[in-house]
Amino acid sequence: MPFFFWLDISALIISGMISFSMALITVGNNPRLSTNRFFSLFALLHSLWAFGSLLLRLSLWLKIGNPLFLAELETLFYTLMTFFLFIFTTRYLKIQNLLIDMSIIISSIAIGILTIPLFSHRIIFNPSMVINGSTTLDLTLLGYLVAIIPTAYILCTFLLFLFNRKKEKVYFFPVSIVILMLGFIFGGLLELPFPILSLTNAVCVIILGYVIVYKQILNPLNKVNILLKNQIEEKINELKKMKDKIETRIKEKTLKLKMSQKHQIQSKKIEVFKKFANEIAHDFNNLLTVIDGYIQLLLESYKSKDKLKDDLKEIKMATEQAIKLTKRLLAFARNQVIDPQVVNINTIKEDDFVKKIEQFALNNKNYGLETILIVEDDRMIRDLTIRILKEDGYQVLSAQDAEEAKKICVEYGNQINLLLTDIIMPGEINGFELATQLEKKYPNMRIIYMSGYIDDPKILATMQKPEIFFIQKPFKPELLKHKVRETLNKVQTA
Repeated sequence: MPFFFWLDISALIISGMISFSMALITVGNNPRLSTNRFFSLFALLHSLWAFGSLLLRLSLWLKIGNPLFLAELETLFYTLMTFFLFIFTTRYLKIQNLLIDMSIIISSIAIGILTIPLFSHRIIFNPSMVINGSTTLDLTLLGYLVAIIPTAYILCTFLLFLFNRKKEKVYFFPVSIVILMLGFIFGGLLELPFPILSLTNAVCVIILGYVIVYKQILNPLNKVNILLKNQIEEKINELKKMKDKIETRIKEKTLKLKMSQKHQIQSKKIEVFKKFANEIAHDFNNLLTVIDGYIQLLLESYKSKDKLKDDLKEIKMATEQAIKLTKRLLAFARNQVIDPQVVNINTIKEDDFVKKIEQFALNNKNYGLETILIVEDDRMIRDLTIRILKEDGYQVLSAQDAEEAKKICVEYGNQINLLLTDIIMPGEINGFELATQLEKKYPNMRIIYMSGYIDDPKILATMQKPEIFFIQKPFKPELLKHKVRETLNKVQTA
C-alpha cells in the first residue's frame, strides 16, 4: 500500500488511543464536574470516530464488511464529537445564557433527525479508496447540508474561545480547534487526496491530551507540590523557631546553672572561710583568755606606782583590742556572741552598794567549803582558770575532757558544788552533753558553761535562756569570779 495509507492508519490509531486515554483520565479525575463529563464524552466519541475510520479504511483495503455503514457511523460519531466539544466549551468558559441553551437543544433535535436519512443511505454513498491510499466519500445534496452541522459546531467553539480569550490563559484549546476545523474543511469537505482529516485530528488530540494532562494531572500535582513545599517550609521555619527557642532556653539554663554553680562554689568558699574563721576565733579566744587573765593577775600583784604596771596596762589595752577583733570575726562568721552583763560598782547607789558588800561578806565565809570541777581541753586556759579560782579561795578539780570529768565525779560525787565546762571539746561528748548527764545524776551540782563561739543553734538557744549561766571567752578574772559567786549565791538563796 502507498505511504499515505499507512500514514492515515497510524494517525487514526494514535488519535484514537489518545482520545480514549483522555476520556478515562477526565472522567476518573472528578466525574461530578460538568466540564469533565462533557470533555470525556467528546474524547470518547473522538476515539470511536478514529477507530470507526480505521475500520472503514481496513474494510476498503481488504474489501470486507460494509464500508457504507462504517462511513455512516464515522459521520455520526464526528457530528456528535463536535456537538459535545461545543457543550464542553460553554461549560469550560462558564458561558450560560438562553441563546446557548436553545442552540444546544435545537442541535440535539437536529442530530436526532439526522440519523434517519443517514442510515437510509441518502447522505453518503460510494465510499472508495484512491490510488495514493486516501479514502473518499460521495455526498448527496442533503449530505453537503448535513456537513454544515459539525462545521458550525467547530466554528462556534472557536468563536467562543476567541471572544473570551481574556478569561482563558491557556491558548492550546483554540489552536487545536482551528487545526480541527481546517482538517474538516480540507480533508472532509474538499476531500484533498491526502490524509489531512486524520492527521489534523491526531495533532488536535495530541494538543488536547497535553492540555488535559497538564490541567488535570500535572498542574494539580504541581499545585499539590507547591502546597506541600509551602507546608514543609512553614514546618521548617517553625522547627527553626523552636530550635532557636530551645537554644535560647538552653543558653539561659546553662547561664543560670553556671551562675548557680558559681554561687554554690562561692557559698562553699564562704562557708569554709566561716568555719576557718570560727576555728581561728576559738583559738584566739583561748589565747586571749590566758593572756588577759595573767595580765590581770600581774596587775593585781604590782604596786600602784610601779613602772612595770603601766607597761602591763598598755599590754592589756592591746589585748582588749584583740578581743574586739575576735568578736568582729565571729560576727562575720554569723555566730551570735553571748555578752555577759558585768556589774560596775561605780554605777550602784550607796544603799545598793552596802547591800552588795554585806551579801559578799556573808558568802566569803564558805569559800573554802566550795568545790569546783573545771572541764577544759586547752591546758593554758585550764591552768589560768584553776589559779584564778584557787586564789579566790575555792577548792578546784580539773579534767581535760568529758571522760576524765565523769571519773572525777564518780570519785568525789556530791562534794562537787559547781561544774565549769567548756562547750566545744574533743571526743564523742561535748561540754553541753556532759553537763546534761551530770545534772541528772547530781541534781545539786550547779553548772556554768563557757565558750568562744557556738555553732549548734539548739545549744545557742539554750545558752540564751535566763536560768542558764554562761561566760563568754575571752573573760576577765573579775568576770569569772563574779559569775561563780553569782551561781553559788543563787544556789544558797534557793
